[in-house]
Amino acid sequence: MQQAEHITESEVDIEKKKQELYSEIDALGIKSDSRINKLKKFLADRKIWHLEEMDYPLRNSYEQYLRGQIRSQIVSFYLKIYDTVKQQHIYQQMQTLNGKRIYEWKYQNKIYFLKYYPEKEIAETFETSYKTNLLVWDFTQNCSEVLKKQIFYTLSRIIANTSMSKAYRNVRLKSLKLLYDSCVQLNITDIGLLEMEQVETILKNFPETSQRSILGECRRDAFMQQEQIQWEANVWYLERLHLGKHRIDESKSLISISFMEVKEIQNREILQAYMKYELGITGQAVSTIVRRFVCIRNFIELLEQEKILAIHATVAEVKKYADGLRERGIQAKGFNERIFGIGHFYKFMEVKQYITRMPFRIEYFQQKEVIVHHDRSVEETVYMEILKKLYLFPERLRCMFLHLWCLGLRASEVCTLKGNAYYQQGEDYWIQVYQVKMKNYKRIPIPQALYQIMKVYLKKHEIQPEEFIFKNSRGGACLYGTFRTQMIEACRENKIANGEYLFQSHDYRHTVATMFYDSHVSLQSIRDYLGHTYEEMTRQYIDYMPQRIAKANDEFFEMQGSSLASWLKKEEKDIIYFSDFPNLQETGTRKDNGKFDLTLLPTQELKEEFRGYIMYRCKNGTFRALIQDRTAYNHIAKFLNSRINRRIKSLGDRNPEKWISLLKGWMLEQGITIVKEKKSVYGTVSYGEAVTILYFRNVLKFLGPEDLRDEIEKDVWELKNLDIKIRSNPIYNVKTLDFRKIYQPDIREECKKAVYMNLQYEAIGTVQGELTIMRIFSEYLQKEYSKIKSCSEIDREVLEEFLIHLSTKDTSHSANSSYVISLRRQLETIGKIYSYERLEHLFINTDIPPEVNAEFRVYSDDEMKRLNAEITQMDVQIARCLLIHQMLGTRISDTLTLRPDCLTRENGQDMIEIYQVKTKRYKKPISKELAKLLQSSIEYTQEKFGDTEYIFVNEKEPDRPMQYMAIKTKVMSMIQEKQLKDDHGELFGFGTHMFRHYYGVKLTEMHLDDWTIARLLGHKRLNNVQHYRKMSNQRMADETREVRQRMSDIIYMSLARWGEEYEQIRQDD
Repeated sequence: MQQAEHITESEVDIEKKKQELYSEIDALGIKSDSRINKLKKFLADRKIWHLEEMDYPLRNSYEQYLRGQIRSQIVSFYLKIYDTVKQQHIYQQMQTLNGKRIYEWKYQNKIYFLKYYPEKEIAETFETSYKTNLLVWDFTQNCSEVLKKQIFYTLSRIIANTSMSKAYRNVRLKSLKLLYDSCVQLNITDIGLLEMEQVETILKNFPETSQRSILGECRRDAFMQQEQIQWEANVWYLERLHLGKHRIDESKSLISISFMEVKEIQNREILQAYMKYELGITGQAVSTIVRRFVCIRNFIELLEQEKILAIHATVAEVKKYADGLRERGIQAKGFNERIFGIGHFYKFMEVKQYITRMPFRIEYFQQKEVIVHHDRSVEETVYMEILKKLYLFPERLRCMFLHLWCLGLRASEVCTLKGNAYYQQGEDYWIQVYQVKMKNYKRIPIPQALYQIMKVYLKKHEIQPEEFIFKNSRGGACLYGTFRTQMIEACRENKIANGEYLFQSHDYRHTVATMFYDSHVSLQSIRDYLGHTYEEMTRQYIDYMPQRIAKANDEFFEMQGSSLASWLKKEEKDIIYFSDFPNLQETGTRKDNGKFDLTLLPTQELKEEFRGYIMYRCKNGTFRALIQDRTAYNHIAKFLNSRINRRIKSLGDRNPEKWISLLKGWMLEQGITIVKEKKSVYGTVSYGEAVTILYFRNVLKFLGPEDLRDEIEKDVWELKNLDIKIRSNPIYNVKTLDFRKIYQPDIREECKKAVYMNLQYEAIGTVQGELTIMRIFSEYLQKEYSKIKSCSEIDREVLEEFLIHLSTKDTSHSANSSYVISLRRQLETIGKIYSYERLEHLFINTDIPPEVNAEFRVYSDDEMKRLNAEITQMDVQIARCLLIHQMLGTRISDTLTLRPDCLTRENGQDMIEIYQVKTKRYKKPISKELAKLLQSSIEYTQEKFGDTEYIFVNEKEPDRPMQYMAIKTKVMSMIQEKQLKDDHGELFGFGTHMFRHYYGVKLTEMHLDDWTIARLLGHKRLNNVQHYRKMSNQRMADETREVRQRMSDIIYMSLARWGEEYEQIRQDD
């Protein structure tokens, strides 16, 4: 009886499930017919109660089921209904969150049928023109999971590429299937680790050459998809390394680096470690690194031919390699680059302890390089012929050629121009160019005709501001190789110079330089126009040029017209009163307006506690700060009188964090904000704790137990408490050093000793930089090397991984040279103190990346006039300070630390002695006008403050100089208040160092030599002059205007037959 009841219940249950299944199918809205009914019966017989369970293996079973029941010719029609039901179910489920989770396209160990792709638009493209075997992808095969994921990733990319034609996608899928099958047969576990022999074996299975590119695509996908960079891969794809854009020349087709040519595993692993270091740490241009890599790889291949490992190479092998270079006629510069590259590789192996020492000395092989003048200017008959026939060239080549002929740009700069490069300012037209080689921007004036042509080109081709103007097929920058090939072909087809002219883009830099020089444009302007750093390089681009000798005198000041100085010719017991303190006595302030009322506090203990802190603040604070303190105090007094504190007698009755927590809760109840919005003078907004909370924290800290430890044992050092003289820049207010964010206790103590030692020899700013990088390093160690507790455990591998982390992973801290130098200095000091010998030899020089040159920024003459007009309306001593700063061209620290006895006279010439905080003291001549302005400043300070150490003093602390940030804040506030705009209509950016640039520009415009400019700037050597001396844009425009006009006239005459849009330019002109 019970068994009969059980059977009955099961039948009822099955019938219920069957009806639910049928209802689910019917709900899809597919017209019911015999095919639907047969599918329903099949699913019910197989006990498939949910459409989610329908998959490709079940489809195969259904096909076999059909072949046993119906004619084979109509099986496909029934299978189509199976597919339709499954597809409609997927599309319906994709409208729900749960359905999206179930049918998300992601790798699983199962068989995929592309007709069941979750996106309808893509799935529908597989309905026709595809063989079933290309739509079925079996990831249940017995092979490497890594391999299957790599194939799946490439499959997904091909499917998702909707721009691909069906025919081409069919070819790619077929190729990928072949690759998958070949890898399974050969037991390949990782496509990224394929050896050359394996690649050759796999490619033999491809009947068509066009199919073979799928291997490279899949290898690239495999490398790109890795969460962590696969440094052991045999081919690296540079895009995955997230290298800075300033290191990459986008006009070069450099995509990958291959190690497969190196057969010996040990050689390859060392070379990979070296390239990981080069790309991840050195910061050099990628093209430079790759050129060096190719030389090293070639050398290793030669060693392997002799069956010699790289670690066993001797000077004999290097000599044989060098002899081969000489036989090939490699010039001295290229020869030395190759030898240096191999030497650098072996130095790396020595540091990494692959070898005990370098097997050869680089100096033994180096050849002498003789700098020669390069006479490469294009003959006038040739470039005029090109210009006349330019209408026969493709439109893109016309425009690119004009940038070479008119501007002398490097080809890489032309290829990477963007839509926002051109602008008009005043009567001149300009271009902004990113110099790939120099890693910075330059702005130069251009011919009007070129500007007009490019405006037509940009509009015609709808090029957006951030787009490359001259694109490759993928939308990136035009490749230089493509441009050169097309230009050579165009010149040949149009029989330039009877078909014998060989186009060389760099020749046009020489041509432009020579044209300018022949038109009496100054060497300095030509230098800046070409984007050179030094005039010595510029001389190689033009014909013989005599040395120009210039002497500095009062001309600099006379050229200022009426002079900058002319801008100044507008010439009871529980009440604590502010007025009881001399430093808080404000004119016109009533006594009872400035006070702290201790009677507001509920207990005598609280009164005495707050009295101590308030008295301390009144003796050391400012009137304005105390007004803010009083507001916070009044809030806290109300808080202490609230119910939650009715049993409290003293602040010592609770711990500080409990007090802060209760205060925040009370403030929220009272509707008082617990955060404060802080808006900087630059307009940026940040948030911090409200003033009331900060005030209470300070009170609690003041009342806390005194720390009796030696200062160097604390985690926050008060610099004034150290027993050494701090070498500080007096214009900055540095009071503490904070070690709290060095998380490893032992490293923190090691760092403290190193900092203490360095403070005796280094400026505080330098020590701050060392402490900053140690905090960053400590945080990295905590996350990645948590077992490291002491600097003694840091080795070369840890260091390299950290430097690579800075370069390739973390965008908040760039691996710039100052960071690396500071880290090196700190670790080497720790090594010396604790005798950690490893730390003293941890770094090599190429760990320090080259600096990226910032764009040269300087005020124009008009901007200076507008800015100074407002500066003179500020506080008279601040105005004097800024104008003197401009006229001296000093660093702001040097101006603010001028002494009252700085003025002297020598042989009838006014002189000033400048104490350079950064370097040393020096003297230089000044104008009489400047001397008078300085004397006025000295007299002002003496009259108001008496004898002081500095001319420009901090009014609250006259024994200290004016603080730089205080001046900058006041100027930026003035700019915001006056809405003072620059030449581009933007709010003025303000930096006192731009005045030093302006000074350098004016000296350059006087055509002074670099030694004279260096002397006037206070430099001992020439290497830093390049950062200050540059022709002003206006002077460059003036000097080149005549040449640019001639170029425009020639272009206008050549515009015939360019097309209607371009010919209109000539007519308008």
